[in-house]
Amino acid sequence: MRTNSSLTTSLKVFLFTKLFAYSQQAFVGIFMNIYLWRMTNDFYTIAFYNIIYSLFHGIAIIPSGKIIKEYNRLLPLRLGLLLKAIFLSLIIFLQQDIIQHLGMVAAVGGIANGLYWASDDTLKIDLSTPENRLTFASAARIAKYFSKGLVPLIAGYIIIKNGEALSSYSSIFVYAFVITFISLISSFFIVGKSNSITEKYRFFSISSQLLKNKKIRIVVYSALLSQFSETLPILLSLLLFLATGSEFSIGGYQFITLFIGVISNYLLMQYFNRNDYKKLLKIGGIMNFIIVFILFFQQSFAALLLYGILSSLFSVTDNPRHPIRMDTISNYAQSAKKLSDIRVESLNLIALFDILGKILSYVLIGFLSYSLNFYLIASIAVILSLGKLSANFILANIHEEEVRSL
Repeated sequence: MRTNSSLTTSLKVFLFTKLFAYSQQAFVGIFMNIYLWRMTNDFYTIAFYNIIYSLFHGIAIIPSGKIIKEYNRLLPLRLGLLLKAIFLSLIIFLQQDIIQHLGMVAAVGGIANGLYWASDDTLKIDLSTPENRLTFASAARIAKYFSKGLVPLIAGYIIIKNGEALSSYSSIFVYAFVITFISLISSFFIVGKSNSITEKYRFFSISSQLLKNKKIRIVVYSALLSQFSETLPILLSLLLFLATGSEFSIGGYQFITLFIGVISNYLLMQYFNRNDYKKLLKIGGIMNFIIVFILFFQQSFAALLLYGILSSLFSVTDNPRHPIRMDTISNYAQSAKKLSDIRVESLNLIALFDILGKILSYVLIGFLSYSLNFYLIASIAVILSLGKLSANFILANIHEEEVRSL
């Protein structure tokens, strides 16, 4: 069935800003880990960096929520982008000395990320409607695929051109700095509900109230489980580098999977709507779990590429997760007649469980510092994929009732 939902001008501008934010994230998210590996050959260092980064991301969420609710909804987004620029400046300035200051650099990056995405989460629900949320989620995923496919290819080419030296990474982080600045400028063109709700931010009392509701608990736990799986691409990028010894292979891998991802998301936008959420979630959860077993047979570039192609094809079925979360929150808020009272706090609560899921997965990846055993790597990948499978199924089970009540 073809959906007739469309995106507003505000959502289109917001997507444009997100495109640059995703591009910056693609530069740093993938190549920062490879950069650290090149300097240390140690998964422990990578796990430490990501845990500190995620921890400070979580710490920034509650102050961000207070700013969003009591002052301005776009201010944390802009502050986050400004701090991202400072974070990148530190990486460029410190170069190989970054290892001695890794905790501090990770903390700055984490706070920047927390500020940015807390605002982003609020704007996604404020600027969208139940009818166009799947379209928006698909368009946002296309922007994400485009960034994470093209940017690593460019970065890999830069590194190869400069002889794969560590100094080549400075050029990558300079490009990321420029992209961050463009994203900051474009954020001033977002038109929407930027002013505050003019009500007090009450995270702890409202969170306690929310967690008494079964459906909200399901949404929150699904956030933890789904984010537990989101570190799988980081593990795969490191495996690609170990299998080939070349950053350019990561770029090629990302570009090919980009092509598949964009096509599948476009088809989803054209031929599926919110009535298909349950079916999409269950199919995606099962297929993404099955294909990870490819890694038990071989971890060569060809095997990893096959996994990446299939993963991109079926990852499109994850798109309903965000709309279902938003519909569940909106339904609860409307039934309690407190939509403006609890929206920011509920999004912040979900974000904190997102972070907890990430931290748990990085702890798991940290075990690779003891051994790069073939079966240990594959086993960790399977455990990580269980998060997405579980998240998709528990969300699918609450979807039908939410649709009836909207």
